[in-house]
Amino acid sequence: MPHHDDLAIVRALDAGDARRFDAFFDEIFPRLHRFVLTRARGDAGIARDVCQQALVRAMDNLGRYRGNTSLYAWICRFAHDALRDLEDEPLAELALNAAGAEAALLHD
Repeated sequence: MPHHDDLAIVRALDAGDARRFDAFFDEIFPRLHRFVLTRARGDAGIARDVCQQALVRAMDNLGRYRGNTSLYAWICRFAHDALRDLEDEPLAELALNAAGAEAALLHD
């Protein structure tokens, strides 16, 4: 079922409607922040950064929104992906550090 109201919002945002963006942000950010904050184990700094990343990604991809799901759920997907990226980041860094340490041992 298409989300016609959300499609109208996306069209306005994509057209650069500043007033509509302000209203959209005021409506979506508190909900998005609550969604992320619980998944960020209550870390407000991480939640704020993830929300920002999610909203930037959403704005960059407005042309891809088709209305198959609610705009909020679509943006939550970007937030979920950003959280996953943060979770993967320390593991990737740890793997690089371990590889570097192993290389250093081999050269000694």
